[in-house]
Amino acid sequence: MGNKVVLAAAAALLLSGSGVIAAAPREGPRANTITLYNDTPSVMLHLYARGEGLSDWQEDILGDQVVEPGRSVRVNLDIGPNHCRFNIKMEFIDGDDVNVPRFDACKETELHATLDAG
Repeated sequence: MGNKVVLAAAAALLLSGSGVIAAAPREGPRANTITLYNDTPSVMLHLYARGEGLSDWQEDILGDQVVEPGRSVRVNLDIGPNHCRFNIKMEFIDGDDVNVPRFDACKETELHATLDAG
């Protein structure tokens, strides 16, 4: 019974003194979840992200999913705490690629894929 009291007191101390720390994990995934819009005339097949300063791309975030022209999808770019900026690469069925350097997923909630007219 004494152990339960100690555990309850420890839990109360952790909860009462760590409001900011407890909130940080909840903000992380939400901050890195964005809505990706396919504003191109082509089907988006693949989406890759690489945290700024990292050399390896994540696996295809879309997996088996594709994003049809004019449609959107919610994606989570989260690769851990304190990662906000990403280099993003999108590949389309017609062979076009769209690259977005230094996308800040902590500040931006949307990313619109467009093809340059030039």
